[in-house]
Amino acid sequence: MQRDFFHSAAAGDADDSQDTNESSVVDVSDVLSLRKIEQTSSDEILELTSSDGSVFFIRKSYLQVANIDDIRSRLPSAGWESLSLSEEESADVVQAGFAFSAERKACDYLARSEQCRAGLSAKLLKKGFSKKSIELALDRLESKNFLSDERFSSAWLRTHCATKFQGRTRLCSELMARGIARSVAVEAVENFFTEDGCVGDSAGYMEERMCEKAYMKAVRQRKSGDKLLKYLLDSGFPYKMCVSVIKKHKIDD
Repeated sequence: MQRDFFHSAAAGDADDSQDTNESSVVDVSDVLSLRKIEQTSSDEILELTSSDGSVFFIRKSYLQVANIDDIRSRLPSAGWESLSLSEEESADVVQAGFAFSAERKACDYLARSEQCRAGLSAKLLKKGFSKKSIELALDRLESKNFLSDERFSSAWLRTHCATKFQGRTRLCSELMARGIARSVAVEAVENFFTEDGCVGDSAGYMEERMCEKAYMKAVRQRKSGDKLLKYLLDSGFPYKMCVSVIKKHKIDD
């Protein structure tokens, strides 16, 4: 069995200029042979050198079976000699390396914009990372609050609703379609409709203002009658609210 292992570096712990996609590849067989293990500037990150001179990095917390201190103690003192790990240790070390590589790629995406776990997982899968590597990496990023579905939802709502005027129901559905849990989506939408309101504004009042914006947009598109009502309903506003907004503007006209 041949496995491709991406050579990557931790930002701040190794060469920041290296990109995961352009990294060199370490050829790893069933049994991994190591020549050297070195500590980086981070206590958590280790630099490993294989018997053929290839270098890769792991985060110690990603190891689930292998004992890195035990492996270190077994390394030959002569720099040209190498230690062959057991199949179980080899698989664990390789998994830890892939997880660290997945973590770095995830950080690249997060540096550009907020991400949700489901969306980030899908992107990493397309890059060829295994589900287990992705799970380990994203669990850590969530535990450090670098990855947050709540934060992503808030950011997505602000951007989305700058040009698209939609109600609670539609917005919740849109977030859930992106892999956000229903409870998280509902809370994010509720917060969105109240965070910019004046003191005393209810979420319902804020949603009605959004419905009025949707109404004006529909009118500009020359919608009227049943088509206008359907547009507002499809945008996720409650029936009573849609009727109320339509009647209000008819009176104003």
